[in-house]
Amino acid sequence: MHVVITFMISVAIMAAVVLTVGDSLIETFGDVTTGWVDQQGRIEEQTDTRVTSPFGLEVTASSTVQVTLTNDGSESLGMFDDWDLIFEVQESPGIDVVYLTYSSTTPPAAGAWAVQGIYLNVASSTAEIVEPGVFNPGEEMVIVANPSPSVVTNTYDRVTLVTPSGIVTKVIVRILPPILYVIDATDGLVYRYEMDGTFLGAESLDAANANAMGITASSSLFWTADLIDDQTYKYTSDFSLSATATLDAFNSDTSGITTDGTSIRVVDASDPKAFKYDMDGVYLSKFSLAAQNKDAVGVAADGTYIWVADASDALLYKYDLTGTSISELSLTAANTDPTGVTTDGRNIWVVDVVDAAVYKYDMDRAYVNSFSLTAANADPQGIANTPQ
Repeated sequence: MHVVITFMISVAIMAAVVLTVGDSLIETFGDVTTGWVDQQGRIEEQTDTRVTSPFGLEVTASSTVQVTLTNDGSESLGMFDDWDLIFEVQESPGIDVVYLTYSSTTPPAAGAWAVQGIYLNVASSTAEIVEPGVFNPGEEMVIVANPSPSVVTNTYDRVTLVTPSGIVTKVIVRILPPILYVIDATDGLVYRYEMDGTFLGAESLDAANANAMGITASSSLFWTADLIDDQTYKYTSDFSLSATATLDAFNSDTSGITTDGTSIRVVDASDPKAFKYDMDGVYLSKFSLAAQNKDAVGVAADGTYIWVADASDALLYKYDLTGTSISELSLTAANTDPTGVTTDGRNIWVVDVVDAAVYKYDMDRAYVNSFSLTAANADPQGIANTPQ
């Protein structure tokens, strides 16, 4: 009898072992199957994902660098905080490899990057329509990188982007010296200068834009505001007219225009306010300038602050984006007749109509230096720096 019992116990143990191993094999097989399916999904996503960029990109030296990407795949992309951005900055000596963190706001702080906008067409500033905030197939996306250390003039840097699915996009960036653009109200020309004042040439505005007061630039586009017909004029990089937009009825005495790449601001000489428009020129809002800032003649913005020059007291007023007045800067003694202001996030330039000169200040508002405009540029009424 004990033999039968022993046999039955052995059979029971063997059955338990077989069942346990079987369950483990089934579970393992399930894990393998799930892993294979996940891997196939990743492979398919990678196959369907194609992000392209310019073969070579030329930008001017400033605190930020803009790169335009195109979704040439069939996969919609998002979750930008899961993207990796590596910026290789050529320094002297050697190269600094900088890992930038994602920022949901623009402009990004030092050591960060952000999505400035997603477009159907960047060149025409045609905004996306379907699924705002998602980088869909066929769309273009402008990213802004703010590496620390900053880029250096006359160097070659590299930007590497990695999507969550592992798709890598690399862009070689040539850092060019920045250029200043000064608009002349008398002859309707835009004069180009190097930062040391070297005259480079001039471009003509559209004939209808004969009373331009102020100029601004972003993403290889330029905008002016016209005093007489109360319109903004948008130009391509070669100053071909792209579009016009009508200013708000109360913004009828324009005296300066600026953009941070996400909106346009226009100040008014009669109604001391800063009017805000979207990039297509649609009116959004406005805020009142400080009581003493009653003769606004130029405006600049960097996405964090707004500076407004005043012709009466020769001061430069600093505001936050809500219109709260923060501080004032007394311009240097010779710079008493400002007509335009611009900034690249590292310096501020103010153009003066009486002495036909450009004055440079650092971001602590200390005067740095100045240069005289070419003789023909005798009626300067606005200034901009090279668009990114």
